[in-house]
Amino acid sequence: ELQAFFAAANIKLDPSKLAWCAAFVNAVLSSKGLPTSGSQLASSFKNYGTGSDAPQKGDIVVLKPQAPGASGHVGFFGGFTSNGRVKVLGGNQGAPGPGEAVTETTFARNQVVGYRRPGNIAEGSEGLSNEAKLAMEAAQAQSNYNNKIDQEVAGRQLA
Repeated sequence: ELQAFFAAANIKLDPSKLAWCAAFVNAVLSSKGLPTSGSQLASSFKNYGTGSDAPQKGDIVVLKPQAPGASGHVGFFGGFTSNGRVKVLGGNQGAPGPGEAVTETTFARNQVVGYRRPGNIAEGSEGLSNEAKLAMEAAQAQSNYNNKIDQEVAGRQLA
């Protein structure tokens, strides 16, 4: 199902073999008619769109590499926790191994390289652009879909 989501965005990547956080962000952006970074590297989002010092829900979060040899990590900003950690809704994150999925995970602020706003959304504009809201909703819908599939697979394994 994830490969079908990528294929709809013209992304050729096997998520069982390669890191796919950037592919997920690009697929969400593409599904909303927004330009993609054009690369499957998380670091390709460092200069994407417009930089922001005041992230809003739905902005793109670019993070430092989370594993040796990685170019970084990327996902959608979901807010801050009460203790200041950054909530990131993204793909290929979570516990290492087959459990990696579209999830909301928190990261320390010192792991953030930058926040990027899709499209031409002015800094300090009121609320979010419709595109950013839709991107966040699409990411959440994909996460909900993945959870449903995981539950169905788990149910079959128990039967």
